[in-house]
Amino acid sequence: MKRRRYGWGWTPVTWIATLIVSMQIAIIFIAATLLPAKPVQPTAGELIAFLAIFALAVMTIILFGLASSPKPTWRWGKEPSDNPDEDF
Repeated sequence: MKRRRYGWGWTPVTWIATLIVSMQIAIIFIAATLLPAKPVQPTAGELIAFLAIFALAVMTIILFGLASSPKPTWRWGKEPSDNPDEDF
């Protein structure tokens, strides 16, 4: 993963990073489809389970980015000090 040129965060640039992001999106989608489809509100337990899965998926992406990429900072365009190996 490389730092984004605009904003804060990372951009997946390798196949493994793209695979991990895709898996996280699939996990969140599966968790959302497991909620009841009937027009009533989900129970508190179902909502807590969904939010726990969502939080775990987001934390996994953040930890993967912190472990394998340069530290994210707020960026607003290209700078002369950009390293092409770290910045997208």
